[in-house]
Amino acid sequence: MEPRNAEAGVELTVPPERLAATVLISAFFGLVLLLMGLAAGLWPMCAAGGGVILLGVLWALYRRGCRIRFEGEQVVVITPFSRETHPYAGMNFLLRRSWTGTFRRGGTATGLAGTAIQLRRGRRPVVTVQAGLWRGREVREAIAFLEKLPNPRRYL
Repeated sequence: MEPRNAEAGVELTVPPERLAATVLISAFFGLVLLLMGLAAGLWPMCAAGGGVILLGVLWALYRRGCRIRFEGEQVVVITPFSRETHPYAGMNFLLRRSWTGTFRRGGTATGLAGTAIQLRRGRRPVVTVQAGLWRGREVREAIAFLEKLPNPRRYL
């Protein structure tokens, strides 16, 4: 059987500036809690501040290892603790063509307000790519890559 597409595929990675923002925000609020705990002499508050800082760093390290790779015959979802492979056979694609209503508050009637790509088997979502987490250029490349495949697709 011949592969459907000879291209190497597209890989989505979390941008480093998003990871840095996560660490900086958690460090700011953790430091505020830590200093308030020191000033008040409340050691549990100091521990909570240190925990917020640690949690932000650990979350950024976790997100750094997350990737979604669209290959010729399958999509691979990689996290630091797992690796899931889903073949395109039998999947429907929901692709976002317009970005004007993507980030509306409160969602839409379908609940897909922040979704850029969703791969489904029947009505069950298998892989969902959120528009706000990944780089815009990479998401557009992934949509263009999926449009070349012969699977049924709908546009949001």
